[in-house]
Amino acid sequence: MVKRPHDDAGNDAFDSVAVEVATNISQYMPGPGESRDDVADVFSSVQARVIGMMVGGAAEMAIFGDSPPRFIESDVYSANAIAGIVCRTDASRAAFIEHCYQEALAIIEEYKSVVLALAQALIDHPERTLNCKEIDAVIAESWNSKPELPSKPAARHGSARSKTPRTSRRSMA
Repeated sequence: MVKRPHDDAGNDAFDSVAVEVATNISQYMPGPGESRDDVADVFSSVQARVIGMMVGGAAEMAIFGDSPPRFIESDVYSANAIAGIVCRTDASRAAFIEHCYQEALAIIEEYKSVVLALAQALIDHPERTLNCKEIDAVIAESWNSKPELPSKPAARHGSARSKTPRTSRRSMA
């Protein structure tokens, strides 16, 4: 395992665990040409996890514009390790992570008004935290005041989601 210097956010412990877990799981994944039917749930989980890791950087891009995301290095490092569960080469990992980043960006763009409403609620809250009821209320209020939002969120992970073409092409690089 490659040792990295400690980052200010304390992410190196998580990164180390991500690398170790990904390495252990990847040895049990099918090789090129072998059926992946028995591990489809693993592929979906890896994709959902990497999308989750990319969403912070995607939110920075969607909200603050085209300046590069500032705190994405640790997420990309962990995403690279986790993508290694389903990707065999550096090029396939990079393409997979970029795809997941684009999915995260599309999700943030689609629900930008909700994200902004939650951010404002956190700013306005005296303790800068929200409980589940407060979060639900902010989302409901945002949902009701924005007619352009879909009536209910679409499923966001799994192979069906990855087939949806996206027009946004802002890259995380």
